[in-house]
Amino acid sequence: MRNIKDKLKYAIVWLSRISKCRGFGVQSPTAYSFIRYVINEHYPYYAYGDLNIEYPNLSWKELKLYRLYFRIANYSQTSTWLLNGSFDDVLLRYVKAGCYSVCFIHDNSEVAVAGVILLKDVPTNDVLDYYLCHSSSNSIIIIENIHVSKEASMRWKSIVQDARVGRTFDLYYCGIIFMDKEKCKQHYIVNF
Repeated sequence: MRNIKDKLKYAIVWLSRISKCRGFGVQSPTAYSFIRYVINEHYPYYAYGDLNIEYPNLSWKELKLYRLYFRIANYSQTSTWLLNGSFDDVLLRYVKAGCYSVCFIHDNSEVAVAGVILLKDVPTNDVLDYYLCHSSSNSIIIIENIHVSKEASMRWKSIVQDARVGRTFDLYYCGIIFMDKEKCKQHYIVNF
């Protein structure tokens, strides 16, 4: 029953964001490229087949997010991912398949060296302040469950408006923040 509810919710979210497909209306070439060739890339990457054999019982949402993390790892080729929260070995395997040289850290004091920061939930204001103050301008911050509750949605909106962040992408199931402020600050809602 839960799976049917999830699929129905996914369909409603997808239909409500249908005008946000594949980067339509995005003026920035770098943002368009990221949306089109990382977020919404439908090309069957080389590792998908092997990973599907290793992990055949993933839910549609897990598969969608893990493949996104694979593509972000492949895109960024950063050597360090900081994980805040409990993540399973499947996620680690997908990220490692996207970038073989990646190492995972869990120590928040090393946030400055992390190329990608993955947070399980929308953080409290003090935790968020720490990440925003100490991450590098090249960092990508991914926050899961940004619309899981009204409180999470409100905190996500405050993150989007924060002057310390650059471009933000709302994928409904997660939010992506680029800390690079050389590009014009912009918020994108993406049908993912």
